[in-house]
Amino acid sequence: MVSIRSLGRASRQRTSTLPGVFAQTIQDHQGIINALQAHDAQAAHNAMLTHLEHIEQRLLEEQP
Repeated sequence: MVSIRSLGRASRQRTSTLPGVFAQTIQDHQGIINALQAHDAQAAHNAMLTHLEHIEQRLLEEQP
């Protein structure tokens, strides 16, 4: 079975050089951090889902 770590690495290798990905990732991660610092589990959950949706969208855009 493939680990989440290896999936994350593969995703970063495919998307890290795409325009706008770095800035979007920073924004997404800041939203996750803010929610965690506020001890807001629902906001953290939503922020993480948003981040994963952004990743999925970029990966799908790059498929031939």
